Amino acid sequence: DGSSAGPAVADGTVFIAGDDGRISAYTADGDRVWDRSLDSGIAGGTAVTDTHVIVGTEAAAVVALDRDDGAPAWRALPIYRVRAATRGPVRGTPAVAGGTDITVYAADHDGTLSAFDASDGSVRFRHEVGQWLDAPPAVGHGAVFVADQTGRVCAVVGE
Repeated sequence: DGSSAGPAVADGTVFIAGDDGRISAYTADGDRVWDRSLDSGIAGGTAVTDTHVIVGTEAAAVVALDRDDGAPAWRALPIYRVRAATRGPVRGTPAVAGGTDITVYAADHDGTLSAFDASDGSVRFRHEVGQWLDAPPAVGHGAVFVADQTGRVCAVVGE
């Protein structure tokens, strides 16, 4: 199946998330390194840290795979099952930021911006915006920026 988001590239490896829930890693020459299938579709692209490849899913989860072999590292489950992740589908590519203490930011279709510890998926904060958030969050200038369905941009600072 195709991808509605572009690839991510890190250290000569290309990571692609397909709409069908497959995440693949390729060398720059096009040789497949690994391929993993998730249990849900993926509308956004991949975010990459030194150790993980991270995606949001249509099943309202944020999933991290080991960057080297695609093995599951952690999964933040939907909030209606476990009070730990997002409330709605994550349709935008998650954002990652931080030096040695990396945070993953994911915006969901139900209007919540969530922040997770990149090492284990634990929740750092959750902020209710109140409108659909299908675009990817952006991090900069000490804030996380999200655009809602109306085009309004919100800056979340100091969470």
